[in-house]
Amino acid sequence: MTRIPFNRARATVLFAAAVLIVAASCERKTLLDEVRVEYDAGRYREALFLVRHHFRRGGARTPPLLFAMGRSYLRLGIEAEAEDAFAEVYSIDSTYAPRIADELRTEAVRNLEEGNESRGRRFVVQAINYDRNLSFGRWDALAGELLIEQRDYEGAIPLLDRWLAERPDTVGAAARLIRDTASAPSVHAWSAGAMIVAILPG
Repeated sequence: MTRIPFNRARATVLFAAAVLIVAASCERKTLLDEVRVEYDAGRYREALFLVRHHFRRGGARTPPLLFAMGRSYLRLGIEAEAEDAFAEVYSIDSTYAPRIADELRTEAVRNLEEGNESRGRRFVVQAINYDRNLSFGRWDALAGELLIEQRDYEGAIPLLDRWLAERPDTVGAAARLIRDTASAPSVHAWSAGAMIVAILPG
């Protein structure tokens, strides 16, 4: 008879311990959570280390982790590895394209504003490769110019249209240039005029 209370007490303790273990495991952060904490704190090397360590141990190369790796490489200025990580993400899940493009656009604008034009131009081209409908704000003309250099006239038109819409004083100049080149095919006429307007100061 004296054993019954002892067993009940022991069962209660074991049950309580099990509840605590389950609660603790629910509160445990996932790897992706840990990576995000490091990244958000500006500790990009630490975020990168966590992801690479996971991959070295045979962990799954999931799009969220690959995307986090690409972002970390990007912030560290390691462009080739960032590009490879983003390409792998896209090959697994193409719905990441807008997010990848946004990261590259942010990097492009930051570099252009800091005067790193060659680096900024590279990121503009990479971003557009993932999302043709991006806007680069006051750098739309440059983005359009880069597409014209690649002979992608159709892709350049929306960028240059947006840029011109924000600068009504240059619309007349663009119209004159296009009119003056009217003998050329329409797309080439537009691109010739837009190219010149794109490099005008303003």
